[in-house]
Amino acid sequence: MTDCSPTITTSCIAITVPKEFDILIGRGRSAIHHNGNRRFRIFLQRYLPRYVSAKSTTDRDQVANFIVSVIHEAGGRFLKQDPKTQKWHPVDAAMSRQKVRSSFDELMVLQERDRRTATTASVNATRATSASSLSLRASSSSLRASSSSSSSSLEPPKTEYNNGSDDNRNVVD
Repeated sequence: MTDCSPTITTSCIAITVPKEFDILIGRGRSAIHHNGNRRFRIFLQRYLPRYVSAKSTTDRDQVANFIVSVIHEAGGRFLKQDPKTQKWHPVDAAMSRQKVRSSFDELMVLQERDRRTATTASVNATRATSASSLSLRASSSSLRASSSSSSSSLEPPKTEYNNGSDDNRNVVD
């Protein structure tokens, strides 16, 4: 019995422990947190503007092929795990290129989501600032209104005993 998995790759190489620069194709914590995948995401962010500005599928494939070649030159491989044997197998160039393209597409979606979130947060902050300044204006105008009506109550009332003049005081020498 061999470790070949024709559904994954044409290669019969079985890898038990992926290397530091390998890119793991798949879902889950092992793929997300693998050092090679982390480096891969950082590397893709650097080339994302070039990928986004590519005008055709052929141009995007050229960017993806460049990324695949750089990964291979650095000693990295694109690996997919066989669910039966739990061993990793190198994938062909087409699947490697597809992994790069789908990762670029995910990055573009995340960037757009971040941009929308930032825009929404900015709009909400502006609304909150406007609402608080409106409430401050309303509070200050209500304070002015109440202070103008109560300002006369702060003065002593004029009565027959105190008409506001000092003449009526009995001063003893």
